[in-house]
Amino acid sequence: MEHGSVTDSTASSFSIMEEDHTLANSVRFVLNQDPRVAFCGYSIPHPADNKVNIRVQTTGDSAKDVLKDSLQDLMVMCQHMSEDNQQLNYLKNEMVKTKPHSKAVEEALGFKTLKLQDTIEDNIIVRRKAREKLFEYGQQMKFVENFYHEQIERIHKETEEKESEFEKLLPEEQAKARQCDLDSGTTEDNKLRCTTNTWLGAIGYVTLLIILVLSTHRNGYLLRNSMPLSLV
Repeated sequence: MEHGSVTDSTASSFSIMEEDHTLANSVRFVLNQDPRVAFCGYSIPHPADNKVNIRVQTTGDSAKDVLKDSLQDLMVMCQHMSEDNQQLNYLKNEMVKTKPHSKAVEEALGFKTLKLQDTIEDNIIVRRKAREKLFEYGQQMKFVENFYHEQIERIHKETEEKESEFEKLLPEEQAKARQCDLDSGTTEDNKLRCTTNTWLGAIGYVTLLIILVLSTHRNGYLLRNSMPLSLV
């Protein structure tokens, strides 16, 4: 049974019925190995009650999901221990049959036990490191996503500013062309020359705008390729 806040899922208390220190202490141990856990502990309200309260507080993930993962890890550990005990009992029986009360049997069993314990500890370490790497990669992906979003916003903003500036300059150029017509007369040659100058100025400005946009995209591409491989 879960007792937690509706708005904050990172801190919750869980009640487990018909259990005691055996399960509660094991769950607490596995939770402490999880890097997502900021605090965990358990309590038994009364010795006469077969009830355990477990408190879990995480760094950001759901406390319920973290507890589920820890219980799954505990199940894997118990399964390993069960299989190891069965294998040890089998080896013990086989060796006792061939060499009863032999010191070599005891040494072999002790060596096997130590090796199996090392294997269990190695599996726990590998799972913890894999979970830490997954969390680290998630943070890096968020950083890269925010970085590209900022670059795209900056390019859009610069493009809009240049377009706005072009729209402001275009009426001025048209006014200059009309003034040129008034000052130079109304002959066809003068009109053609002023119109040509106006359009050449507009085409030159548009060309400059295109070069600026392409340069901005190229800088964004070079900036992306110059980022560390761990972020890309």
